[in-house]
Amino acid sequence: MIRHHAWLTESVTAYSPDTTSYLDALSSFGLSGPALHVQLDRM
Repeated sequence: MIRHHAWLTESVTAYSPDTTSYLDALSSFGLSGPALHVQLDRM
């Protein structure tokens, strides 16, 4: 399980199109600031 989590988090960067797309989607639902990153961390 830890290996799987490590593999997933390697692709979560500020430069990843998937990450920015996900954060943009969360923003459209009204999340902002630290709440965005808390939700991202819960994935």
